[in-house]
Amino acid sequence: MKQQHHLTFFAGIALVALALIIAAGAMPSVAAPASYKSIALQSPPSAMQAALAEADVVVRVRVAQSTSAWTPDHTAIRSTNTLSVRYMLRGTEMADLIVETVGGYLPAEELYMISPDLPTLSGGEEAILFLAKTGDRYAIVGGQDGKYTVRAGQVLYAGGLFEEPIASFYARLQALDPAMQLPA
Repeated sequence: MKQQHHLTFFAGIALVALALIIAAGAMPSVAAPASYKSIALQSPPSAMQAALAEADVVVRVRVAQSTSAWTPDHTAIRSTNTLSVRYMLRGTEMADLIVETVGGYLPAEELYMISPDLPTLSGGEEAILFLAKTGDRYAIVGGQDGKYTVRAGQVLYAGGLFEEPIASFYARLQALDPAMQLPA
């Protein structure tokens, strides 16, 4: 009899827990509302403006190849990225360019290195980059605000936390720099 009482007691607790779970599921989400995303989309122009001020070139590219190696003093990994230019938004027309980035992947050592403040590039990736010439190569300017990943007609930024249609991104770019050469 006592065993049956315990079983009834635990079944009751399980039913109460189930009711609470169902009620919680029916409650409004506690996740950030969609309006937060639009608020966040209003502040990046200042970051984009800073990157734009440093950039000689703004370009949409596809990363053809990314090769990583230790620096000569063996204290950091750097990558040399060969980029195929899809089109120029600012700057002189070019077919390919080379961009140096901090960080990368060494497959033989199974070792990754990234910087939280600096963007990285990966083979096959599409992006819009804000670049400055450094010798015979280019570097991404503006830290993470100098790289905008393009995927399925969307532009992703702030580490992938935000995205917007590419047309909206271009409208923001042109508002900051009316001379920007947008694609047809």
